[in-house]
Amino acid sequence: MPRPHSPRPSVPAPTPDPRTSPLGRFLQHPRQTLTGWVRQLLDLAHTFLVAGWPWLLATVVTVVAAGVVLRRWRWRLLTQRARYVAVLPPPEAELAGATALWANLKAG
Repeated sequence: MPRPHSPRPSVPAPTPDPRTSPLGRFLQHPRQTLTGWVRQLLDLAHTFLVAGWPWLLATVVTVVAAGVVLRRWRWRLLTQRARYVAVLPPPEAELAGATALWANLKAG
């Protein structure tokens, strides 16, 4: 069954004032708006730190300890089967030997 059409309002809805939006406030008063945002963020951080500092401390200690363990484990793996390899410069070639080599290669 079709729905009855609702009558359209004869008066359009008023447009919101752009000066009351966050962007409008920022464009008119940037320093005050940024200061307000920073205060809100600091209040939020303070609330979380006061309520959750033991969890934050435990998380930081756990992450640091895991980093130390991981670094030691990697170092042990790297040094477990390490070998010393000495890289020496190539020996000096004699000119007579090079002449004999090229003579044999060219004749062959």
